[in-house]
Amino acid sequence: MAKFFKNQKGLTALVTLIIISFVALLVALSVNLISISEMQMGFERSRSAKAFWAAEACLDEALIRLKRNPNYSGGSLTIDSTANCTISIAPSGNKRIITTVGTVDGIIVRRIEAQVDVSGRLTLDYWKELSN
Repeated sequence: MAKFFKNQKGLTALVTLIIISFVALLVALSVNLISISEMQMGFERSRSAKAFWAAEACLDEALIRLKRNPNYSGGSLTIDSTANCTISIAPSGNKRIITTVGTVDGIIVRRIEAQVDVSGRLTLDYWKELSN
């Protein structure tokens, strides 16, 4: 028993090394989880921006089609393999209220509403992003 207590310095060093290693492992895991979470949030922001640009592309398409045909009533467009949009147009006299919905992966949705005057030259009165 006396030999065990004489070599206590080695045991203390081993226990200290194990504790420091465990703390370092916890720090590394925490940093890893934070990084993964940040990457996911960045990916969601990217998909949300893509849905907005899809809705804006549909608004541009609606304006072009209304300029060619003031009776155009809307439709849907495929932007790419993950993004599409729909155009809805509600007539109100010489005004048209255009609502476009951009969708990415069938999940992320952004909406834009605009009003145009179709009497004479096509004039954009306003446009705004709608909340989901």
